[in-house]
Parts: sequence; C-alpha cells; structure tokens
Amino acid sequence: MKQELIKRLEKAFADVPYPGDENIGHYEVNDFIGQKDWTQVPLGIVLNNRSELRLFSAEGFHFYLPVYIRAVLLYPEADDLCDYIVAVLLVDRPLFREWVEWVIKRFSNEQKAVVIEFMKLYPELFPDSAYTMIDFARAQLEEAIGFWQSQVT
Repeated sequence: MKQELIKRLEKAFADVPYPGDENIGHYEVNDFIGQKDWTQVPLGIVLNNRSELRLFSAEGFHFYLPVYIRAVLLYPEADDLCDYIVAVLLVDRPLFREWVEWVIKRFSNEQKAVVIEFMKLYPELFPDSAYTMIDFARAQLEEAIGFWQSQVT
C-alpha cells in the first residue's frame, strides 16, 4: 500500500518545476535552497522543518509537499511529521481555507488525487494520530478530504 502510493506520488509530482532559490518561501525554509530534486531531500531537512509547511511560497509548497508525504510513508516513526502534514491540508478555519485555495491552484488533478488518497489512507497508516483517534480532529480530516475532492475538475 505505502509503496504503491509512493510510486503514484513520484509520478504525479515528477514534472513540478523547482521554484528557484529565491522563491522557496520564508527564510525559515532556507534549508531547502538548492534542493532541486525533491526525491533526494534528506530526511533531516524534512524533520527540522516539519512545522514550517505553511511558510513555503505556493510554488515551494507545490514542489516540496511530496517530500513530506514520501518521508512519512517511508519513515512512519519520524516523530509527529504525519500530523504536521495533515494540519497543513486542513480547511477548518477561514485563513487555512484561503491558504489551501491559494496553493492548490497549482496542483493537477492527478496530484490532488494522490494527496486525497494519502488523507483517506491516513487513519489506517497512522492509527495513533490525533486525526484518527479524536472525533473533532477526525472530522477536520474528513472536511479536508471533501474540500480537496471538490477541487478536482
């Protein structure tokens, strides 16, 4: 299951262009400067920047989101990385919804479908996560899935 999802992720995001060193995002994500092949970004960089996903530019987020998803699929024991990924995909607050609407415009339907698949598999992959165990958090995840599905054209 995980390996198949990784293959679809790699295929869907294979042609996303590197955003450029000046267009990665806020200075907190400078560790990603020069990381032009997202499949080769070291796990340490991902873990050191796990709470910084919303600090990427829209292009940076588009390019690097698969790094995070791939890392958590390969290294599920990687601390709380799984929750940080889901948190950035949520649309339960107006500001979060605006941000997701802003970045999701860059995603192809195939890319959106892979993100949706990851969110749908999330409870099975991460049964100890708050987004699996706590009712209101599970509802947030379901809302995010519905929103992302509504964006597939």
